[in-house]
Amino acid sequence: MHRPPAVSFQVGRSRWHARVVLAGVLLALASLCAMVWATSVEFSAWALGVQAILLLLTAASAAWAWHRSPAGILRWDGEHWLWVTSQDTPVSRVRIVLDFQRVVLVSLQGTGRYSLFVWLEQAPGGPPKTWHALRCALVHSTVHGLTPSPSTDPEGLLS
Repeated sequence: MHRPPAVSFQVGRSRWHARVVLAGVLLALASLCAMVWATSVEFSAWALGVQAILLLLTAASAAWAWHRSPAGILRWDGEHWLWVTSQDTPVSRVRIVLDFQRVVLVSLQGTGRYSLFVWLEQAPGGPPKTWHALRCALVHSTVHGLTPSPSTDPEGLLS
């Protein structure tokens, strides 16, 4: 069986993810504005206040989650995946959650019980060969699975 070549991919905050969060907040804000200016239906002030507070809390939570997005290097050595931050952490399972060709959400399962979700996106002006090699390795790992590798870090990816 032919394996994809080794590849290292820098993972950071996703611009696409930030745009989706911003679009959701703007859509919710437009909905709130439509409720305020609706003439045929009268909404109570407390209902509008609760919706405004929920909008602010949701927007703040989404922005906080985006800001704390995991950053590191996802490395495929030809047989195993590694998540590299301050140390190399073996990944026992990689699963593609969403695939939009230029943006992919993957779940990385460490040897512990935790999963880490990371958005991978093709860098504008970046080498297309790297993106292609990464996608080939992701699909290969998803279809053929991985052999779990021993870990020196029992806590998994989030330690």
